[in-house]
Formats: sequence, structure tokens, C-alpha cells
Amino acid sequence: MYKMNTDSVRPWTDQLWATCRRLAWPLALLVLSLCYYLLFFDRGVNFNDEGTLFMAADGILHGKVLYRDLYVAYMPGGYYLYALFFKLFGASVRMGRLLGVLLRCSNTLLVYYLGRKMVPRGFAILPAVAITLLPGPWHKTLFVTLSLLDMLLIARYVEQRSVGRLLVMGLAAGLTLLYRHWLGYVAIAAASVALVLPVLSALRRGRRQARNALREAGGQAGLYVFVLLSPVLAAGFSLYRQGALSYMLNTVLFDALRGNLAKQATMPLLRNIFHLWVFRQGQLLRLLAYNAHGLLFYLPVVVYACVAALLFYRQWMRRKHTEDTVLLAVLAFGIAVYGLVLIEPGIAHLLVCLPAAWVLGTYLLYRLGQRLRLLLGHRSQARAAAYALVLAPVVLWFCLVMRHVLQMSRVYGPGTIAQRSANSAWLDLPRARVFVGDEAEASALTELVRWMHARVQPGEHVLVIPAEGQTERLLHFLTETFPPYRQRATLKGLSAQQLLQLQHDIVESTEAAHTEYVILSGSNRAIEDSSQEYLLQYVQFTFEVGSAFGRYQVLERKDQLR
Repeated sequence: MYKMNTDSVRPWTDQLWATCRRLAWPLALLVLSLCYYLLFFDRGVNFNDEGTLFMAADGILHGKVLYRDLYVAYMPGGYYLYALFFKLFGASVRMGRLLGVLLRCSNTLLVYYLGRKMVPRGFAILPAVAITLLPGPWHKTLFVTLSLLDMLLIARYVEQRSVGRLLVMGLAAGLTLLYRHWLGYVAIAAASVALVLPVLSALRRGRRQARNALREAGGQAGLYVFVLLSPVLAAGFSLYRQGALSYMLNTVLFDALRGNLAKQATMPLLRNIFHLWVFRQGQLLRLLAYNAHGLLFYLPVVVYACVAALLFYRQWMRRKHTEDTVLLAVLAFGIAVYGLVLIEPGIAHLLVCLPAAWVLGTYLLYRLGQRLRLLLGHRSQARAAAYALVLAPVVLWFCLVMRHVLQMSRVYGPGTIAQRSANSAWLDLPRARVFVGDEAEASALTELVRWMHARVQPGEHVLVIPAEGQTERLLHFLTETFPPYRQRATLKGLSAQQLLQLQHDIVESTEAAHTEYVILSGSNRAIEDSSQEYLLQYVQFTFEVGSAFGRYQVLERKDQLR
């Protein structure tokens, strides 16, 4: 009887079993996060930010050129990604959200693999769960994805310096530049730290080693810059051929930064959080929990400072230079990305800057737990009790903060699952089958879009004048129309002369495009807005009232002016 040789089978089966065990947790996190996000991916919609994203992507599919035909405040990478997804699966709010779901699931995996480079598997799950529960707003999902991808690729490169990993790291930084140029600068700065570290280490071994290390680092830097600039230059050449490059360079590169700085937002003051009265009443933990909206902004600072102190302590105690390169890469990137929240503090901006803090916080928790276990093993009860006293309030405070943030971030976390209402609170449109929460708003939008679809051809120009907020972009996407002007979408933050010039440009563009319809968002309140006096006088002279749908009013061009 033939007897199979099991010696040649065991290595293959052992390798397969090891692979299955290695992929078990990532696959479980992927499936659970996917199921979790599908519970509420169709809840709510951001009229301004998501509307701009969807309208620009739809404009690309209709042959529009960004910065020449449509104004957007950011680099073109994200808009082209959504345009590609819309081309493959259809243009709708749900499809845009499904792309966000896929990106959020990838964020969970990226955080898990980043954590695995510093802590065991059981601890690496903690930051993955944290970012899954608090992923930030939908329209900023790609920001989180690219920042995590850059961090992970830099960490992989400093672990094993190879040409392949260097090329992938440079390509990722180039794509990040095409999405947000300032986030790309952060990725380049962190990669520069990774490239310079071997040179700093070689300085301790003599000049010859330092020169060799410097020569090698220079070659790697040159290759990195070449790969980095390849997609950027290709995109720039395409915009140049379409006549949009100069406008993008003059207005887009620093427009968002100027707009945020003009708001003069500041970080929450510590004096509003810590009060002597609180210490007298013994309610410190309670205050910290219920002021999480303000105090949470300082949580990354504390985490980054603690990790930096730990690295310094380890190097000082060993009396020699040690390269905790993965930690240094994550630390440098995390601090730089967190600095972006200083531009415009807000819970939405903070949540997209927290992933590095989640990972580093888990590392701190793991190290403190290791120390506590070591002390217990050596029966140092007194020191173990001291460590436990330090850990317990931190863990308790973190749980209270998480509970508070989960409650207040209704559109960013599990709170959106509870948003249920009658069918009338849903937008029932070809491009939007989403829950908006307001029955009157859903009904008005549905009637308006259906009315416009019956009278306007896809791709036509319609002038939308919002009274409050920036609702025009989503209206354009839902009605499959586009604004007749290229200028800024908002009239806020401009001087009187700039405001008047902008309104003149909008009027000229509207006439040149032979616009037949105007939509007022806010009905008569928009007519009474003194900041848009010239534009509204033109509208009153050229158009007449057609139909009204809730707070939306449609004006049609007068017959004698057609």
C-alpha cells in the first residue's frame, strides 16, 4: 500500500496555518468594521463639504475642468478619485458614502498594522477599535487614509531600508500632495527624518562612516524626490494643457489656510477647564469628562509628550544612542499632523488628527502594564501599587471622555445609528436615497429636484444663492446642474471692494452662460441680504418668481430678456 510522505506536507500546512492565524484578526476587524459602517452610511449629508466633493467629481465626468470651470478650494486628487468611483458605479450620494465606507475599513486595518509594529496583537486591536468608533466626518475620510498610509510606509521603511519600500513611500507622498498639499509636506518632513537618522548614527562612528552614510542618504533622497514628483508633475502638466494651472497655483494652494486663519479660532483655554472651585468640591474627574470637548484637544499633546519622554529616558538610561525608529517616525508625523488642528479647532478636525495618538497611547498603556507586571513578579507591592494608582485614573478618565465624545458626535459615530424617522424624512431621489432627519427639508428638496429635472437638461448652468451656509453645491449635484461661474463659492470673509468685484464677475458669468433659472435658498431672507445687494438687484431685474418649495424659491428668466 502506498504511504504518503508527510514530511514534505507539513511545512506547507504549517505555513498555511500560520498565514491563517496571522490574517484572522485583520479579516475579523475588516468584516466587523464593514458591517458597522453599513448600519449608518446613509444617515445625514453635509451640504457644503460633501456637496462640493460630489459636484466636482460629477463635473469631471461631464467634461468640466477644475479651477477653470469649477472652483474648488483644494488639490484635485480627491475629486478625481470620487469621479473614478462614480464612473464605475454611478454618481449618487450613496455611492460616495460607499467609497467612504471602503476607506474607513482600510483605516481600521492601517491602524492595526501600525500598532502591531509596537505592541502585541491584543493591544493593537485597541487603536483600531477607537478609530472605528470615532472615524471623523465622511468628507475627511481620505485625509485619515493617506495620513495613516504615509505613517505605515515610513515605519516599514525605517524597519528595513530597501529600494522598493522607498519607491512606495515616495509614491504615497506624491499622491498625498495631490490630495492636500500641506499634508504632503508633513509626509515629506517625516520621511526626511527617516532618511537622516542613519547619518546621525554614523556621526558617532567617525567621519568616513558619516560620509558614506551621507552619500547613501543623498542617493536615496534623490530617488525619493523623483518618485514623489512624478504624479505631481503629470497632474500639473494636465492642468496646464487645460488652462487651469495658473489659477490653481494663485488661488488654491493657500486659500483654505487663509480662510481658516481669518476665522481667528483658538485652542480651548485650560483656565476654562481647571478651576480652583472644582478642586475644593472634589469633582475633578467629573469636570474632565463633561468638558471633553475642550480638554480632548490637549490629549494628543499629553500622549506625544509622554512618548517623547519615554524615548529620552530609554536612551539616557542606556547611556548610548538607540534608534527607536518606528516610534520616532510615528511621533514626528503625529505631532505635525496634530499641528493642523491648531489652524481651526473643532471636533471634526480633531478626530482626523487622532490616529497617531491612539497608537502611541496604546504603546504607553502597554509599556506601563509591562512595568506593573514586572513589579508584581518581583513582589514589589509598593511600587506596583504606585503604578496602579497612576494607571487607574487615566483609564477611568479615558473611558469617560470616550463616552462623552460618542454622545456628542452624532454624525461621526454610533449616534447616527439611532437616527430613525418616517419615510418622509428620507430623500427619495435618483442621486440621493439618504436620511436627512428633517421631514420638511426632505420634502422640499425632493419636490425641488423633481421639478428641476423636468425642466433642465443635465449639465446646464443654474445660479444658486444661499442665504445661510453653503447649500448650493449639493443642490447642483442633486439637480445635475453646475454654477455658471468659477469664482469662490462663498461671499464671506471678503472686503467690500472684493465683494462687489466678485458679484460683478458672477453676473457676467451668469449672462454669458445664458442661465435660465435661479434658486434662492432661504426664500425672501436671501433677497434682504445686504452683503449681496448688487447680485440680488440683478436677479430681481432679470428673473421673476416661478415656484416655491419650502424654503427654496425658483426664479425664471423673464420672457423679454430671453
